[in-house]
Amino acid sequence: MGASGWLVITPWRQDLATSLRYAQQETFLAGRFQDPGGLVADPAAAIAALDEIALPPDLEAADQADLLAFLQAEAAQQRKAIALYQAAQTVDEQVAALRLAAGFEGTHSVIDLPGVEALKPLDPQVLVAHFGTTQPDVATLRADGHGLETHVGDRGTGVWIRLQNREGDWLAIVGVSGD
Repeated sequence: MGASGWLVITPWRQDLATSLRYAQQETFLAGRFQDPGGLVADPAAAIAALDEIALPPDLEAADQADLLAFLQAEAAQQRKAIALYQAAQTVDEQVAALRLAAGFEGTHSVIDLPGVEALKPLDPQVLVAHFGTTQPDVATLRADGHGLETHVGDRGTGVWIRLQNREGDWLAIVGVSGD
């Protein structure tokens, strides 16, 4: 599928970590993420799909053994994530299980960020160059913020902007994730 960029804007809450957590919860509850393997949509079907490992018949025996071992390890990781998801008591636990299940493929959303260590503040000069101000309004950021993806580092990371203006106190996170 390839990596994709995303933008999330949420009210600022006491600090960056708390605001990120709320952004992930909001994204999860609104269903604004990709559900690789169908964990959220149908955990039972996701488990059944793990049992259907089919190898290409024209693969050499040694390659089949290596591929089968890899797929079985991946399936074990998926089973663990599904069990965590099914046992989850909170949205935070569901988000963590989904992140684990998505692995490298990711959810193509803020859910893919493991924590604030994956974020860096966006240079204010980038905002000035892009918007003509360090404090764009929320509507402008929503409409034009995706162009900021070029300032994100590696996939699974993001940049953040704290907007404090007449509209309130907001956190915007622009990131790139997924395979």
